[in-house]
Amino acid sequence: MVSEDWESMLDFFRKQSVNLIEFKSRAPNIDLVNDVPWENGRPPFKVGLVHQDYRTNLLRSDKDIFDWYELDTDRSSIIEFDTGGFYGGNMKKLQRARFYTVNDYYARRGEHVTKDEQFKKWVKSFYGKFRRALLHKYGETDFVTYTENAIQWIKANNAVLDGGANSLSIPQN
Repeated sequence: MVSEDWESMLDFFRKQSVNLIEFKSRAPNIDLVNDVPWENGRPPFKVGLVHQDYRTNLLRSDKDIFDWYELDTDRSSIIEFDTGGFYGGNMKKLQRARFYTVNDYYARRGEHVTKDEQFKKWVKSFYGKFRRALLHKYGETDFVTYTENAIQWIKANNAVLDGGANSLSIPQN
C-alpha cells in the first residue's frame, strides 16, 4: 500500500461497515472513527478494524511504561491492520501492508479461549472481499498481491521483493 491508496481503502471499509480504531492511545477509551490522523505525512503504521457487529467486544491493554494504551488484539474482536508504506522517510523501500487476527489465545490463568465462529467467518470473508476489491497479482509469485498504485511504484522504480516478501526495494546501482 502507498499513501495514495488510503482513500480507496477507507471507502472500502465504510462499505463493509468497518470502523477504524487508533491502535495506541493516551486514554483508555476506544473511539470508533471513519479515518485516523496521519503521522508525518502518512497514514498511521497500525490501526484496528472492527465491524459494527463486534464493536461491543473491544478492550485496551493496561497502560505501558510510556503511558500508552494499546488495543488488546487477543481479547478484542478486531483485525490489526499494519498499513505498510514508506517507514522513516525511506522512499526506496516499500513495506507491504498486512492484516493480523487472533482467533484463539491463552488467558492470564492459562485457559484456552477461542473466539466466536461468526467473528472468524466475518474475518475470512472480509479478507477475501478486500483482496478482490483492491489487490492484484503482479510479478512471479501468486501469493503476493499489491494495490494498483503500489504496482505503478514497483514498475517505475524496478523494485524487487526483499527476503520474506514483506517489503520491496529499489535495487542499488
